Amino acid sequence: MHKIKKAIIPLAGLATRIYPMNKVTKKGFLPIIDLDGRIKPIILKLLEELDEAEIEEIYLIIGKNDKPLYDELFEGVNEGVYKKLNIKDKEYEQKIIKIGKKIKYIIQEECLGFGHAVYLSKEYLQNEACILLLGDTIYKSKEKDSCVEQILKYYDEQENTIIALQELKEKDLKNYGTVYGFWDNKEKTKISLQKLIEKPSIEVARKELLMNGKFYGNFGEFVLTKDVFLELEKLMKISLQNNQEYQLMDALENVIKQGKVKGLMINGVSFDAGNIEAYKNVQRNF
Repeated sequence: MHKIKKAIIPLAGLATRIYPMNKVTKKGFLPIIDLDGRIKPIILKLLEELDEAEIEEIYLIIGKNDKPLYDELFEGVNEGVYKKLNIKDKEYEQKIIKIGKKIKYIIQEECLGFGHAVYLSKEYLQNEACILLLGDTIYKSKEKDSCVEQILKYYDEQENTIIALQELKEKDLKNYGTVYGFWDNKEKTKISLQKLIEKPSIEVARKELLMNGKFYGNFGEFVLTKDVFLELEKLMKISLQNNQEYQLMDALENVIKQGKVKGLMINGVSFDAGNIEAYKNVQRNF
């Protein structure tokens, strides 16, 4: 059993990067062929991983018109379809319904940024730490423990905010929050973070973020503590101008400055389904 029992997944984005597919579905419902041979929406893959890690409450942050789409997934197929399923698929359908009972919805009325979406979960978490997954990202572990299990186990050791990390190529820095810090173990998998710069230029990264000749940045999973929500609350009091948005990374930068954030190198890979090239690579790697 892990200390963390709650998870949040923001899913309310406009998904303009997958136009025109976004006219008929959400990014979380893009299909993948999983290792079990089933074609399933990305969101279901994420939820299975959380369920297997014994997460008890999963908060989906969705748009105001999106709930019927999720209800259709979790309420079960009609009797006619169910009768035609084979035994294994009937068992899997029951698993989907079981996962659905862990789901709670938070409606994001306005798309005011990733930080705003995350902040909406504050009152439901009641100061408990939670794991945050990205609704358009697919995670694949390279070891027995899932990517979710890896970060939850690290939180069990020490109760800090955690940013899951991966090694980045220089050409990809423009797409990721990139970090700097000090290694906490000989294996160089755990880091005390000192700095985070969102999508840095190569020049800035070379000057401020190199660690032993390498760059490290967001893998796409986080453990958020009440410290992060306190910083988000401060951001929410700032008026937005000129299409600005409230960003989670701004809050994380402030918590890092307080010396309260750890980094964990994940033994796995992640794929951003909103990035067409990354989505192409999904099936080559599953």
